[in-house]
Amino acid sequence: SGEWRIDGAPRFEPSTGRFLGYFLRLQRPQTEEGLEAGQGDSPADLMRQTLHELRTPVNAIQGFAEIIQQQLFGPVPNTYRALAAGIAVDAAKLLAGFDEIDRLTRLEAGALELDEGTSDLHAVLADTVKRLDGVLRERQAGFVLTVQGAPFTVAIAEGEAALIAWRLLAGLAGSLSPGERAEVRLSSDREIARLEIEMPWSLVEVATAGEDRPVVSAGMFSRAFTLRLAEAEVRAAGGSFTISREWLRVRLPLVKLRNESDDTTLASAVRAS
Repeated sequence: SGEWRIDGAPRFEPSTGRFLGYFLRLQRPQTEEGLEAGQGDSPADLMRQTLHELRTPVNAIQGFAEIIQQQLFGPVPNTYRALAAGIAVDAAKLLAGFDEIDRLTRLEAGALELDEGTSDLHAVLADTVKRLDGVLRERQAGFVLTVQGAPFTVAIAEGEAALIAWRLLAGLAGSLSPGERAEVRLSSDREIARLEIEMPWSLVEVATAGEDRPVVSAGMFSRAFTLRLAEAEVRAAGGSFTISREWLRVRLPLVKLRNESDDTTLASAVRAS
């Protein structure tokens, strides 16, 4: 009983072509509620499902490569072991790239939060600049960090803050020209930490057709992807992220220190008394 939707196809006897009737398929018509429920997964869910399907064969390839490289099933010629080691490394890079895509997708969909904790943004940036100087020293390039004000405690776990700083600086370091020293400004008004990174000349001016490959990479994907992931992480931390022609600017709220809160409460109590 009830309403049905019927799809029919005619059937004929193969030898004589005599009409035998219709082959029917019956199904219930979808209601508006059913249509809404059956719209499918969100783009973020579809991306995560795709990444899952991609990870499965890559994991298998990596596992077999490691078996060969480590000779778990018996002796293997060194030539094959070297090839297997290279394959395992490439597989690991692919899996790391899939993790970055998954992280970006979940952050932009609001399905992932950064790890809780606090960190000193000044210390994190200083450490990142020092690490990059070791790579860029041969080209006499790097970043110059200038600091004004204090404090710089942000509500981001130290590991998360280090990742953001690395994506921001390493994502631009590969575009620094030989001898170029880009300015990194960090300031605080005790409520907001303001980070300004000078864009490399090659990004401000029109890049030449024969541009060299970056000497520093922030990941397996493009600079645009790396900065987009950094932007998603900054926004997940409650901050803002903007890029103009010459500057990349990040704003992050500072953690209100407990002693400042206590001093304010004490001052209010004294005034009230």
